[in-house]
Amino acid sequence: IVTAFGFGHPTGIDLPGEAGGLMRPVDRWGRIHLVTTAFGQGIAVTPLQLARGFAAIANGGSLMQPYVVKRVSDDDGVRYQGRPRVERQVLSRKTAATVTQLLVRVTESGTGKQAQIEGFTVAGKTGTAQKVDPHTGRYDPKDRMSSFIGFVPAEDPAIVVLVVIDSPRTATYGGVVAAPVFRAVAEYGLTRRGVLAPNPVAPPPVPAPHLQRAAAAFEEAAEADLAPETSAAPGSAPSFVGLPMREALVRAQADGWSVRVEGSGYVTHQTPPAGGIADDRTLTLYFSSSAS
Repeated sequence: IVTAFGFGHPTGIDLPGEAGGLMRPVDRWGRIHLVTTAFGQGIAVTPLQLARGFAAIANGGSLMQPYVVKRVSDDDGVRYQGRPRVERQVLSRKTAATVTQLLVRVTESGTGKQAQIEGFTVAGKTGTAQKVDPHTGRYDPKDRMSSFIGFVPAEDPAIVVLVVIDSPRTATYGGVVAAPVFRAVAEYGLTRRGVLAPNPVAPPPVPAPHLQRAAAAFEEAAEADLAPETSAAPGSAPSFVGLPMREALVRAQADGWSVRVEGSGYVTHQTPPAGGIADDRTLTLYFSSSAS
Protein backbone atom coordinates (compact mmCIF):
# COMPACT_ATOMS: atom_id res chain seq x y z
CA ILE A 1 0.00 0.00 0.00
CA VAL A 2 2.93 2.36 0.66
CA THR A 3 4.26 1.99 -2.87
CA ALA A 4 0.73 2.12 -4.32
CA PHE A 5 0.38 5.63 -2.90
CA GLY A 6 3.60 6.58 -4.69
CA PHE A 7 5.77 7.15 -1.64
CA GLY A 8 9.46 6.80 -2.45
CA HIS A 9 9.04 8.03 -6.03
CA PRO A 10 8.59 11.49 -7.61
CA THR A 11 4.99 12.33 -8.45
CA GLY A 12 5.97 13.60 -11.92
CA ILE A 13 4.64 17.09 -11.30
CA ASP A 14 5.32 19.75 -13.95
CA LEU A 15 8.17 21.38 -11.98
CA PRO A 16 11.92 20.64 -12.07
CA GLY A 17 13.99 19.19 -9.25
CA GLU A 18 11.33 17.09 -7.53
CA ALA A 19 12.57 14.74 -4.79
CA GLY A 20 11.23 11.23 -4.43
CA GLY A 21 11.48 11.00 -0.65
CA LEU A 22 13.22 8.18 1.19
CA MET A 23 11.96 4.64 1.60
CA ARG A 24 13.87 1.41 2.08
CA PRO A 25 13.19 -1.04 -0.79
CA VAL A 26 10.50 -3.47 0.29
CA ASP A 27 12.69 -6.49 -0.48
CA ARG A 28 15.09 -5.20 2.21
CA TRP A 29 12.48 -4.81 4.93
CA GLY A 30 12.84 -6.74 8.15
CA ARG A 31 10.05 -7.39 10.65
CA ILE A 32 10.88 -4.15 12.48
CA HIS A 33 10.28 -2.09 9.33
CA LEU A 34 6.64 -3.20 9.22
CA VAL A 35 6.20 -1.47 12.56
CA THR A 36 8.38 1.62 12.16
CA THR A 37 7.07 2.45 8.68
CA ALA A 38 3.48 2.18 9.94
CA PHE A 39 4.00 5.07 12.38
CA GLY A 40 6.27 7.13 10.15
CA GLN A 41 9.86 6.32 11.11
CA GLY A 42 12.24 4.97 8.50
CA ILE A 43 10.38 6.75 5.72
CA ALA A 44 10.49 10.35 4.50
CA VAL A 45 7.89 11.85 2.17
CA THR A 46 7.64 15.26 0.55
CA PRO A 47 4.73 17.59 1.38
CA LEU A 48 3.44 17.09 -2.16
CA GLN A 49 3.46 13.31 -1.78
CA LEU A 50 1.65 13.58 1.54
CA ALA A 51 -1.00 15.94 0.15
CA ARG A 52 -1.46 13.72 -2.90
CA GLY A 53 -1.88 10.61 -0.74
CA PHE A 54 -4.40 12.33 1.52
CA ALA A 55 -6.29 13.62 -1.52
CA ALA A 56 -6.65 10.02 -2.67
CA ILE A 57 -8.75 9.35 0.44
CA ALA A 58 -10.82 12.46 -0.29
CA ASN A 59 -11.26 11.29 -3.90
CA GLY A 60 -12.76 7.95 -2.91
CA GLY A 61 -9.49 6.06 -3.27
CA SER A 62 -8.35 7.53 -6.58
CA LEU A 63 -4.71 8.69 -6.72
CA MET A 64 -4.44 11.74 -8.96
CA GLN A 65 -1.55 13.03 -11.05
CA PRO A 66 -0.76 16.48 -9.57
CA TYR A 67 -0.03 19.52 -11.72
CA VAL A 68 0.66 23.22 -11.15
CA VAL A 69 0.27 24.88 -14.56
CA LYS A 70 -3.38 25.22 -15.53
CA ARG A 71 -2.69 26.28 -19.12
CA VAL A 72 -0.16 27.85 -21.44
CA SER A 73 -1.46 30.07 -24.21
CA ASP A 74 -0.28 32.62 -26.74
CA ASP A 75 -1.76 34.63 -29.60
CA ASP A 76 -2.44 31.42 -31.51
CA GLY A 77 -4.43 29.88 -28.70
CA VAL A 78 -3.94 27.41 -25.90
CA ARG A 79 -0.72 25.42 -26.21
CA TYR A 80 -1.16 23.35 -23.07
CA GLN A 81 -4.10 22.55 -20.82
CA GLY A 82 -3.59 20.93 -17.43
CA ARG A 83 -6.37 18.53 -16.54
CA PRO A 84 -7.07 16.27 -13.56
CA ARG A 85 -6.09 12.69 -14.31
CA VAL A 86 -6.60 9.56 -12.26
CA GLU A 87 -3.36 7.60 -12.08
CA ARG A 88 -4.71 4.53 -10.30
CA GLN A 89 -7.17 3.31 -7.67
CA VAL A 90 -5.30 2.73 -4.40
CA LEU A 91 -8.27 2.19 -2.05
CA SER A 92 -11.80 0.96 -2.55
CA ARG A 93 -14.49 3.61 -2.13
CA LYS A 94 -15.73 1.72 0.93
CA THR A 95 -12.30 1.79 2.58
CA ALA A 96 -11.86 5.47 1.72
CA ALA A 97 -15.23 6.23 3.32
CA THR A 98 -14.30 4.29 6.45
CA VAL A 99 -10.98 6.12 6.79
CA THR A 100 -12.81 9.43 6.26
CA GLN A 101 -15.10 8.61 9.20
CA LEU A 102 -12.06 7.99 11.39
CA LEU A 103 -10.48 11.26 10.25
CA VAL A 104 -13.66 13.18 11.07
CA ARG A 105 -13.48 11.81 14.61
CA VAL A 106 -9.97 13.27 14.90
CA THR A 107 -11.38 16.79 14.48
CA GLU A 108 -14.66 16.20 16.30
CA SER A 109 -13.35 14.62 19.49
CA GLY A 110 -9.65 13.87 19.04
CA THR A 111 -6.36 15.73 18.83
CA GLY A 112 -7.44 17.87 15.87
CA LYS A 113 -10.33 19.78 17.42
CA GLN A 114 -8.65 23.13 16.74
CA ALA A 115 -9.04 22.43 13.00
CA GLN A 116 -12.84 22.63 13.22
CA ILE A 117 -14.51 25.09 10.84
CA GLU A 118 -17.96 26.37 11.71
CA GLY A 119 -20.56 25.02 9.32
CA PHE A 120 -18.32 22.32 7.85
CA THR A 121 -17.23 18.79 8.66
CA VAL A 122 -13.44 18.49 8.57
CA ALA A 123 -11.54 15.22 8.06
CA GLY A 124 -7.93 15.43 9.13
CA LYS A 125 -4.96 14.14 11.07
CA THR A 126 -2.40 15.68 13.39
CA GLY A 127 1.27 14.82 13.07
CA THR A 128 4.13 15.14 15.57
CA ALA A 129 7.29 13.72 14.02
CA GLN A 130 10.75 13.47 15.52
CA LYS A 131 13.55 15.09 13.51
CA VAL A 132 16.94 13.58 12.81
CA ASP A 133 19.89 15.34 14.41
CA PRO A 134 22.33 15.96 11.51
CA HIS A 135 25.30 15.71 13.86
CA THR A 136 24.45 12.32 15.38
CA GLY A 137 22.29 10.75 12.68
CA ARG A 138 19.78 9.80 15.37
CA TYR A 139 16.34 11.10 16.22
CA ASP A 140 16.57 14.28 18.27
CA PRO A 141 14.93 13.76 21.69
CA LYS A 142 13.27 17.20 21.64
CA ASP A 143 13.10 18.67 18.12
CA ARG A 144 9.87 18.05 16.22
CA MET A 145 8.15 18.58 12.89
CA SER A 146 4.50 19.30 13.69
CA SER A 147 1.76 19.12 11.10
CA PHE A 148 -1.90 18.91 10.29
CA ILE A 149 -3.45 17.74 7.04
CA GLY A 150 -7.12 17.61 6.20
CA PHE A 151 -9.85 17.97 3.62
CA VAL A 152 -13.14 19.83 3.80
CA PRO A 153 -16.09 19.40 3.49
CA ALA A 154 -15.52 15.79 4.51
CA GLU A 155 -18.70 14.58 2.81
CA ASP A 156 -17.96 16.38 -0.49
CA PRO A 157 -14.29 17.47 -0.47
CA ALA A 158 -13.36 20.75 -2.12
CA ILE A 159 -9.82 21.33 -0.86
CA VAL A 160 -6.94 19.54 0.84
CA VAL A 161 -4.64 21.61 3.06
CA LEU A 162 -1.32 20.55 4.59
CA VAL A 163 0.37 22.70 7.26
CA VAL A 164 3.89 21.84 8.47
CA ILE A 165 5.56 23.73 11.33
CA ASP A 166 9.33 23.13 11.42
CA SER A 167 10.74 23.06 14.96
CA PRO A 168 7.83 24.73 16.82
CA ARG A 169 8.86 26.45 20.02
CA THR A 170 5.75 27.07 22.12
CA ALA A 171 4.40 23.51 21.88
CA THR A 172 5.12 20.42 19.81
CA TYR A 173 1.80 18.73 19.09
CA GLY A 174 0.47 19.21 15.55
CA GLY A 175 -3.02 19.58 16.97
CA VAL A 176 -1.90 22.61 18.97
CA VAL A 177 0.43 24.48 16.60
CA ALA A 178 -0.59 23.38 13.07
CA ALA A 179 -4.34 22.74 13.30
CA PRO A 180 -5.25 26.42 13.92
CA VAL A 181 -3.23 27.41 10.84
CA PHE A 182 -5.07 24.77 8.83
CA ARG A 183 -8.38 26.26 9.96
CA ALA A 184 -7.40 29.78 8.83
CA VAL A 185 -6.05 28.62 5.45
CA ALA A 186 -8.97 26.30 4.77
CA GLU A 187 -11.54 29.00 5.64
CA TYR A 188 -9.85 31.34 3.16
CA GLY A 189 -9.72 28.61 0.50
CA LEU A 190 -13.39 27.75 0.91
CA THR A 191 -14.29 31.43 0.61
CA ARG A 192 -12.22 31.86 -2.56
CA ARG A 193 -13.79 28.79 -4.11
CA GLY A 194 -17.29 29.98 -3.21
CA VAL A 195 -18.10 26.88 -1.16
CA LEU A 196 -21.01 27.63 1.14
CA ALA A 197 -21.69 25.76 4.35
CA PRO A 198 -24.90 23.70 4.41
CA ASN A 199 -27.74 25.25 6.42
CA PRO A 200 -28.61 23.81 8.82
CA VAL A 201 -25.44 21.89 9.49
CA ALA A 202 -26.10 18.18 9.75
CA PRO A 203 -24.13 16.44 12.51
CA PRO A 204 -21.61 13.88 11.29
CA PRO A 205 -22.77 10.26 11.45
CA VAL A 206 -21.81 8.42 14.61
CA PRO A 207 -19.41 5.60 13.63
CA ALA A 208 -20.19 2.03 14.60
CA PRO A 209 -18.55 0.81 17.82
CA HIS A 210 -15.72 -0.96 15.97
CA LEU A 211 -14.89 2.33 14.18
CA GLN A 212 -14.91 4.19 17.48
CA ARG A 213 -12.43 1.71 18.94
CA ALA A 214 -10.25 1.92 15.84
CA ALA A 215 -10.29 5.71 15.97
CA ALA A 216 -9.23 5.73 19.62
CA ALA A 217 -6.34 3.38 18.85
CA PHE A 218 -5.48 5.50 15.78
CA GLU A 219 -5.16 8.60 17.97
CA GLU A 220 -3.25 7.01 20.83
CA ALA A 221 -0.74 5.21 18.63
CA ALA A 222 0.03 8.38 16.69
CA GLU A 223 0.86 10.50 19.72
CA ALA A 224 1.80 8.14 22.57
CA ASP A 225 5.52 7.86 21.85
CA LEU A 226 6.02 11.52 20.98
CA ALA A 227 4.84 13.30 24.15
CA PRO A 228 7.04 16.08 25.56
CA GLU A 229 9.54 15.08 28.19
CA THR A 230 8.27 15.63 31.74
CA SER A 231 11.36 14.57 33.64
CA ALA A 232 12.75 17.00 36.23
CA ALA A 233 15.05 17.12 39.23
CA PRO A 234 13.92 14.93 42.17
CA GLY A 235 11.12 16.60 44.12
CA SER A 236 10.54 19.34 41.55
CA ALA A 237 7.59 19.69 39.20
CA PRO A 238 8.06 18.39 35.65
CA SER A 239 6.64 20.31 32.68
CA PHE A 240 3.16 19.33 31.55
CA VAL A 241 2.70 22.23 29.11
CA GLY A 242 1.30 21.10 25.76
CA LEU A 243 -0.10 17.80 27.04
CA PRO A 244 -3.77 16.86 26.57
CA MET A 245 -5.77 16.53 29.81
CA ARG A 246 -5.88 12.75 30.05
CA GLU A 247 -2.16 12.27 29.54
CA ALA A 248 -1.25 15.13 31.90
CA LEU A 249 -3.39 13.67 34.69
CA VAL A 250 -2.05 10.14 34.20
CA ARG A 251 1.55 11.35 34.31
CA ALA A 252 1.05 13.66 37.26
CA GLN A 253 -0.71 11.07 39.35
CA ALA A 254 1.88 8.43 38.45
CA ASP A 255 4.53 10.81 39.81
CA GLY A 256 2.62 11.18 43.09
CA TRP A 257 1.17 14.68 42.55
CA SER A 258 -2.27 15.76 43.71
CA VAL A 259 -3.80 17.65 40.81
CA ARG A 260 -6.21 20.58 40.63
CA VAL A 261 -7.71 21.18 37.18
CA GLU A 262 -8.72 24.50 35.65
CA GLY A 263 -10.41 24.41 32.21
CA SER A 264 -10.15 21.68 29.57
CA GLY A 265 -8.13 20.85 26.47
CA TYR A 266 -4.34 21.21 26.59
CA VAL A 267 -2.09 22.42 29.41
CA THR A 268 -1.14 26.08 28.86
CA HIS A 269 0.63 26.70 32.17
CA GLN A 270 1.00 25.19 35.62
CA THR A 271 1.60 25.99 39.30
CA PRO A 272 4.26 25.39 40.44
CA PRO A 273 6.08 25.93 37.12
CA ALA A 274 8.44 23.30 35.72
CA GLY A 275 11.34 22.89 38.15
CA GLY A 276 9.41 24.45 41.02
CA ILE A 277 8.90 22.82 44.41
CA ALA A 278 5.59 22.20 46.19
CA ASP A 279 5.94 20.84 49.73
CA ASP A 280 2.46 19.31 49.69
CA ARG A 281 2.96 17.76 46.22
CA THR A 282 -0.06 19.67 44.89
CA LEU A 283 -0.05 20.75 41.27
CA THR A 284 -2.51 23.04 39.50
CA LEU A 285 -2.83 22.53 35.74
CA TYR A 286 -4.50 25.19 33.59
CA PHE A 287 -6.06 23.93 30.37
CA SER A 288 -7.41 25.65 27.27
CA SER A 289 -9.07 24.22 24.17
CA SER A 290 -7.71 27.17 22.16
CA ALA A 291 -4.04 26.96 23.15
CA SER A 292 -1.59 27.87 20.42
